[in-house]
Amino acid sequence: MTIKVNKQDWNALSATEQNEISSIIGAHFTGETIEATDDGAAIADVGSFCTMICNAAEAAATALCSRLTNPTAKQVCLMAAQSAGDLCRSKC
Repeated sequence: MTIKVNKQDWNALSATEQNEISSIIGAHFTGETIEATDDGAAIADVGSFCTMICNAAEAAATALCSRLTNPTAKQVCLMAAQSAGDLCRSKC
């Protein structure tokens, strides 16, 4: 599947930044590729961008919570990550 990003925003990045983003997305979303298009979500589209950032932050926190070995600690961490994501999205 292709993830569309705003062409103007994407082209404003250096090749190194573009490669880093592609690596990050590819590592967390197997088989996904990035395509810069005129109809991709723009940074100026604050609501959509804000939600994406909140989702990414929640996903990153959830991934780190999975490293905890104590089942209770892991569950508390996962619940905190979800609550933080919900709070973040409510501010968008």
